[in-house]
Amino acid sequence: MERLLALSLEKLSHLLNAGEISARQLVDESLRNIETLDDPANPVFLSVYKDSARALAKNVDAARAAGKTLPAYAGIPFAVKDLFDVQGEVTTAGSVVLKDAPAAKSNALVLQRLLDAGFILIGKTNMTEFAFSGLGLNPHYGTPRAWGSTVQKPLAPGGSSSGAGVSVAAAMVPLSLGTDTAGSCRVPAAWNGVVGLKPSKRSLSCEGVYPLSPLLDVPGPLTRFVSCASIAYQLMAGQAVTPLNVGKLESMRFAITDGLPMQNLDETVEANFNRVIELLKRHGATIETITIPEFDVAATVARTAPFAAYDAYQHHKTLIETKREQYDPFVALRVELGQTIDNDTYNENKALRTNAIATFANKLLPYDALLMPTTAIATPALEPLKNDSDIFAATNGMALRNTGLINFIDGCAVSIPCQPSGQAALGLSICHTNGADSKLLSVAHVIEPLLSP
Repeated sequence: MERLLALSLEKLSHLLNAGEISARQLVDESLRNIETLDDPANPVFLSVYKDSARALAKNVDAARAAGKTLPAYAGIPFAVKDLFDVQGEVTTAGSVVLKDAPAAKSNALVLQRLLDAGFILIGKTNMTEFAFSGLGLNPHYGTPRAWGSTVQKPLAPGGSSSGAGVSVAAAMVPLSLGTDTAGSCRVPAAWNGVVGLKPSKRSLSCEGVYPLSPLLDVPGPLTRFVSCASIAYQLMAGQAVTPLNVGKLESMRFAITDGLPMQNLDETVEANFNRVIELLKRHGATIETITIPEFDVAATVARTAPFAAYDAYQHHKTLIETKREQYDPFVALRVELGQTIDNDTYNENKALRTNAIATFANKLLPYDALLMPTTAIATPALEPLKNDSDIFAATNGMALRNTGLINFIDGCAVSIPCQPSGQAALGLSICHTNGADSKLLSVAHVIEPLLSP
């Protein structure tokens, strides 16, 4: 397997603009890797746009050869989760329920911004139906296994952006777009050993993205490096790309908590997180333990009247009444939970959230970031999740527990790989408040080299 697509976006841009590689070369490598590595029975990609991608690559190469001015990233392939509108295609959201829906009339806004920046769309990736699980299972189209696990012992890919995480880890593409409502970029990033960014809710548009919870949904990139996530984020936000600030670890002050994110951790996860904290201390970082009662509020809301269930039911109630038999049974149960949540409870919980957002923001002011394990559990075995609703529900809850806390307090977070070499994929979440995305990414960029296997 060729590995050009394992390089950073900056390196690929440099090679393209120096004439050392071509857009067609990158697109062909992407298509070969998909053909070689993807399993049609449990696919990473639900759609692959071979002809259009090759045609666009040909045009990019011709324009560059003619000396025309092109965007810096023109010719680099990328993928999008099957939740984003692609003009002329049906957005099925990983479901068969929407297979006869009208084709999208235009591209999702953040997708269009990447196309305008010269990126070439390779295809749509697999996902949990309607984005409503952190495990990545899809009974309709098959479930891709976590990258690095075997056919004999497959591990869950993480969800809901399952294909997005695997596609980057497998170097099928260097960039894939996902969405994050309670962890759907960060969980697959952690379990596939890549970078996943949950941006601030207000910073990126959901226009043209099929909704799960409009209160919480936000698009986000999955990449191999923090710098690539920063580039994608800025382009998706309609900003000019600027380099990350380079700080010094010895001047940084981090918060951790002995509360909810650190409770009932898998032994492997806990040991690895403690290793990371000691490593940061040895390199001069200051680590302080703080109490975060806002996370307890978040847990209570998630347990009793989750926002996503209420919002999902409002959107799906007509569909699920007429086509319930076509839904993934696990997803249908989660949607129907929203039927039990009344408007008053929903609004009361939103008020609790508003207060928690404000108090958490004040609490984090003295710190460069809050650190926590991305998931409370290591990557679980896939097969036991498929047929047992109790195992599925318990595992899903632990997969999304830590990540969902950041969505509740309206923060931003990035998961970066932190597993020791040769061990299973694990993620470190670096978290901050809404609007602190640039600072967050700069901090992650400083930590990243210490944790690379």
